[in-house]
Amino acid sequence: MGWVRAGTSRRWSRPARTDDVVEQTRSLFFLCSLASLPLTVPVAVAGEGRQPLLALAAAAVLVCSWTRRHRSRRAPVVLDAVDVLAVTAFATAASVPAVVFGIIFTSLWYRAVYGGAAQWTAYCAGVVLSPVAAVLLWPHLPGREDAAIDAGGTLGALPVIVLSMVVARHLASGQVARERARRRDAALTALSTRLLGLTDRDRIVELGWAAAAALCAATPGLRVLVVVGDGDRWRVTGSAGAFHRVPATLPG
Repeated sequence: MGWVRAGTSRRWSRPARTDDVVEQTRSLFFLCSLASLPLTVPVAVAGEGRQPLLALAAAAVLVCSWTRRHRSRRAPVVLDAVDVLAVTAFATAASVPAVVFGIIFTSLWYRAVYGGAAQWTAYCAGVVLSPVAAVLLWPHLPGREDAAIDAGGTLGALPVIVLSMVVARHLASGQVARERARRRDAALTALSTRLLGLTDRDRIVELGWAAAAALCAATPGLRVLVVVGDGDRWRVTGSAGAFHRVPATLPG
């Protein structure tokens, strides 16, 4: 099930709903992810065999990727791939690859509140495997001919990461489901309240479409078409929900 299926009309700077608990959680996790970088970078660039320029570049890429996701409220595959590559580069550049776990934990919790289950699982697999790739690549960077790496200490924490990502997704999915139910209830309550004593047909239709749009926005995949018979075809007279293109007619 997709969580954030945004249409092409979503803009980079669209503000988040301040009354939406899920949006507030996304903002909190976003800030936590950003805060993990200044806490982690100094440790990564200190010690034997460090690659500070690569670590700083990877951190900058992560800031851009996370910010883009937060502002657009979407989880495109390309940003997931960028995150995985940047995390791998950061772990490889660090004097101790295990230092990347501070970034991995916060990024997994942040990513848990975006996207469908299949894409999220692929993202988690890539992030979990990034320390493995870092351990394999670490000895091949310049200046590490005589440096040692604690592969066991790095790879031994992977089961904890897997447990963390399962818990994060479970909590996030429950919160998203509750928020969607709240938004549907609010739309129906608002409609019933506004219809009290209303006799103007055009106004009733207007309020009905507003409620339909709110229900579609709160229910991924829900779309509505109103059609009337027109000979051997159906003519579309109204729509709600995220259509790529609203058809003008449908075959009879």
